[in-house]
Amino acid sequence: MELNFVFVLPEDHTSPSGGNLYNHFLLRALRDEGLSFETTDLHEALNHAQRGAPGVYWVDSLYLSCLDELVMKRSPGQDIFFIVHHLPSLEPTRDEQVATLSEAQEQDILGQMTGFLVTSPFTKEVLVRRKLVSKPILVVPPALCLSPSGKKTEAAGFRGLMVSNLIRRKGILEFLEEPGRRLLRGDRFGIQVAGRFDIEPCYAEACLGIEVHSFRVAILATMNYRSMRFHPQEEEDLEYVGLYERHMRRRQDFGFAMGPGCSDIMITGLEETGYEVRSGKSIWIITSAV
Repeated sequence: MELNFVFVLPEDHTSPSGGNLYNHFLLRALRDEGLSFETTDLHEALNHAQRGAPGVYWVDSLYLSCLDELVMKRSPGQDIFFIVHHLPSLEPTRDEQVATLSEAQEQDILGQMTGFLVTSPFTKEVLVRRKLVSKPILVVPPALCLSPSGKKTEAAGFRGLMVSNLIRRKGILEFLEEPGRRLLRGDRFGIQVAGRFDIEPCYAEACLGIEVHSFRVAILATMNYRSMRFHPQEEEDLEYVGLYERHMRRRQDFGFAMGPGCSDIMITGLEETGYEVRSGKSIWIITSAV
């Protein structure tokens, strides 16, 4: 009997995020090993499950609150493994009053899974403490798969890369505040952020405006989105590119999206608040997700 592997990815699985990059490189590694699998979103996965074909579903953790429906529709011979990038109950800024799921509801959903793929030993320990140890827990930490290009230069001090959108529930502000308790005057410390700043602009501004003691920490910000193009691109594609560009500047409930102008707007804002801003191309190459 042929067993199908189905990876259920977020609809925006090509946008810059740590989870999307993890999924992308995991699937690429599996493909390189000769494993056959399908990728789909939750809607198509539900249709697939209803057909009753045996298979193993690997579901991204962003679908946690929607998993009940997939669990109800699965048939014998269909297993569901949960890819745990994070759990809402572990978010440092979690507010139980506005949380989509309570911790008890989260635990109930996790208990219905066949097993888990987790990205760190820490997450495995969380599942063990929650008495889910009877289920398979596969620990697959992210590999170092982002290769620098160009001429290698020696950097003084610390330089790091963080792949994350600057939003409150990630706890980025608290993380960036920690160097203020540890760095000494004269230490060089830089973090390059690959992600979006326009989802919660005020929070992003707070993250970029951190002062450590009486000197400012250098925070390098990479704006990933500049434009869109198809590969290969035909002349007829330009109409759709134009529509997408206008879509990325639309009004949303938090204001106007900045789209490809985000980096210029952020540079102007930082310079107006007294920062010295230097811009240039990053040596890091992050390929688009599957």
